[in-house]
Amino acid sequence: MKIILNNIKTEINNTTTLLELVSIYQKETFGLAIAVNDVVIPKEKWSIFKIKNYDNVVLFQAIAGG
Repeated sequence: MKIILNNIKTEINNTTTLLELVSIYQKETFGLAIAVNDVVIPKEKWSIFKIKNYDNVVLFQAIAGG
């Protein structure tokens, strides 16, 4: 399956969840946020959210401020 991960075309397993993707590409989850097709996915849904072909996934560090 083909996706765009942080603006880079990438091939992944067809059954990959967001949590599996994080374990492959990002070791630390503290402060990590994920957006799929410009929608931030809550951390509690990462283990069940399946990535689809041609999804645009962005892994980024969430920053608090005000």
